[in-house]
Amino acid sequence: MVFQFKIYFFIFAINTAVALTAAHFLWKRRQTPSAKTLFWLNLAAAEWSLAVGLEAAAVSPNLKTLFSKIEYIGFNCTAALLLVFALEYTQKHDWLKPKRIILYWLIPITTILLAATNEWHHLIWSGFSNIDSETNLRIYNHGPWFWVNIASIYVNTAVATLLFIQKAFHTSPIYRHQISSLLIG
Repeated sequence: MVFQFKIYFFIFAINTAVALTAAHFLWKRRQTPSAKTLFWLNLAAAEWSLAVGLEAAAVSPNLKTLFSKIEYIGFNCTAALLLVFALEYTQKHDWLKPKRIILYWLIPITTILLAATNEWHHLIWSGFSNIDSETNLRIYNHGPWFWVNIASIYVNTAVATLLFIQKAFHTSPIYRHQISSLLIG
């Protein structure tokens, strides 16, 4: 048996379907400002969610590790794209210059590469627990770069949230509702 489908898989499968549906509608409106970035953000979230579901369903340790590595692509792209989307939506054009965008992607791309090559350095995962026979889950022991990555993701999320909140205070009531929806999402 390669997969053991528990409730975790189905929750993430539904989440994947929702993100792909949103991406589909965003692609139809890709001429709208920021729609392309939000499209890519939803695709990254869908990839992340699907990989998490498959990792939860995988039975073998090697397959779990493979899907965990794949998760890091969507996980890190989601964080970087959220920041870029927030900057676009709030019209912070000075912060969207190519040199700065490269900086926003530096830690995510480094992390994706480190996850892919973790066996050589153990900077993302230093070890793993045994797979729990009841839940089919395992715990990852985190290496030092994991914490750098998590800090970066928290900073990106906090900055994006603050940008949305700031915009909500300096815009018309129609857009406040839209920004509230973004923050809830």
